[in-house]
Amino acid sequence: MKSLAIAALAASVALSAQVFAAETASKFEGFSAEFATGYQQTKMGNGPIYVNGTGATTLASVGSGSSNNVPAVVGINFGIKVSSQFLVGLGATYDMTTASVNGTCSGGCNAVVTTKIKNRYNLFIAPGVQTSESGLAYVKLGYSGVSVSNSVSDGSVLTSGLKTNAISYGAGYKQFFNNNLYAFAEIDYAGHGSGNQTGAANFYSSDIKTTSYLVGVGYKF
Repeated sequence: MKSLAIAALAASVALSAQVFAAETASKFEGFSAEFATGYQQTKMGNGPIYVNGTGATTLASVGSGSSNNVPAVVGINFGIKVSSQFLVGLGATYDMTTASVNGTCSGGCNAVVTTKIKNRYNLFIAPGVQTSESGLAYVKLGYSGVSVSNSVSDGSVLTSGLKTNAISYGAGYKQFFNNNLYAFAEIDYAGHGSGNQTGAANFYSSDIKTTSYLVGVGYKF
């Protein structure tokens, strides 16, 4: 009788653990929508530029610069349960803000080059592990893209329509408040390397690196 009671107790504990695991995993499954903001730093490296403002094409150079701004990122995510503790998220984000970085043009022009970086998007996969019933730690690996336009203050060159892509990396933590609403904190990095723009004898190559520190809220449907 005693052994039967022990066996029944053990079975009850095992069943409770399975139910608990299923409930915690289910909070992070399915579709969700997110909004995040915070602090974002964009750095631009040195690059060459061909200037065609004086009737002759001249090779100049643009110095490095940086910009700090407040991002506004919207996103969607779909969580897939892999096991009782592990999940994989698939999603996309879009940053609605524009970063402007200034660099000094020299060697063939004496002006300020303004580089505008906008239309940032990221397609990602995010494996994660549950740390509690309502908490999830995760990492991100993605494919990121931006649109870049450049202008010089003396009007000698204007380029636009450049698009560059890169692999992005990130890590974060989510915490549910109830079955639908959650908050999260995240850090992301993308190094877009150099991109080339040609047209009207103009050429520009920039090395764009972006680091974002985000806090946000999400809603699971």
